[in-house]
Amino acid sequence: SSSLFKCLKDSVSADDYLYTSHNLSIDGDRFKCKVVVGGMENCLEGALSNVLGASLAKKRSRYIGVVTEDEFLHDMNALGNINVNDSLVYFVICDQHNEMICDYAKSLGFNTSSIAADEITKEDIMKVLDNKKKSLVVVYGES
Repeated sequence: SSSLFKCLKDSVSADDYLYTSHNLSIDGDRFKCKVVVGGMENCLEGALSNVLGASLAKKRSRYIGVVTEDEFLHDMNALGNINVNDSLVYFVICDQHNEMICDYAKSLGFNTSSIAADEITKEDIMKVLDNKKKSLVVVYGES
């Protein structure tokens, strides 16, 4: 079966994966979320900032950013922006476990966790979306 990691590495739409593969209706009554995948095409800068900017509209209760490790590293200072709010959730897709990403986000007040891509479940995603705190999840992949 396809994993979140493989789908995202292959540029398959993250919202399609969340809706279809996990039967997760995040546009339903309980979660009014917006999924933002990365930044501009062929550009690593601005991926985290795009999600932050979308969250400032405050039209949804959660704004989910799905970014690669490289996109995170090019825009990680966005986590320290004064406008960061509790509607933000970032999923950072990595080739392998990278503790530095969680450590950095945690130092800026984010709720953090990490999970292997082939172990992520609907319940894991729901738990992150339901915690009502700014959060970052490192999803590390299969080699």
